[in-house]
Amino acid sequence: MIDSIKSLGWCDKFVEYFILKKEGLRKAAQKSMNDFINIYKKQDTSSRRQFIDIVNKLVFNSADYELLPYNLYHSTLLPDLEHWIKEEPTNPIPYKWSSNINLIRRALDLSPNDQEALIIYGNRLIGHVSMNQHELNHGLPYLGDASDDYIKLDNYQRLLPNIGDEEKRNVFMNQLVGLKQVAFDCMSKASLD
Repeated sequence: MIDSIKSLGWCDKFVEYFILKKEGLRKAAQKSMNDFINIYKKQDTSSRRQFIDIVNKLVFNSADYELLPYNLYHSTLLPDLEHWIKEEPTNPIPYKWSSNINLIRRALDLSPNDQEALIIYGNRLIGHVSMNQHELNHGLPYLGDASDDYIKLDNYQRLLPNIGDEEKRNVFMNQLVGLKQVAFDCMSKASLD
């Protein structure tokens, strides 16, 4: 992690933040993060975009969300992602790192074989639909729109062959089958009522 970030040449305070945080020096770590954010804001657009892509890839590959502290992502990187999307509406990179499920889906419209976007979108979609269905066993209604969820799940299922990792593809398929069935059953029940 440190090497790819250090390769940018201006991220020493970002690296320092994690070292201090790991040592339990929260105040000093936060100062380093604030210093880093000030340095980041002085970088040119290309350098900032390169950092966004590298740090998000690191998070994606490690599943270590501490690499993106809340204040850095929401107050600094997210506005840059929004600006990037406006400037380059056909570039899938800012869409997939946006944390917005609809924008991540847009990344797949632009680049249907993007492995990171396929996995991120699948995880978000399954989480979203699972949340909509989680109270059904307790007699509560479907949260959201079952037919909309069914369509989204079906559309994502069509993208599954694009996932290169067979094991991940199979895990997604198994989850989709169950979620689609529940959504379908709720749609059928609603049409009978």
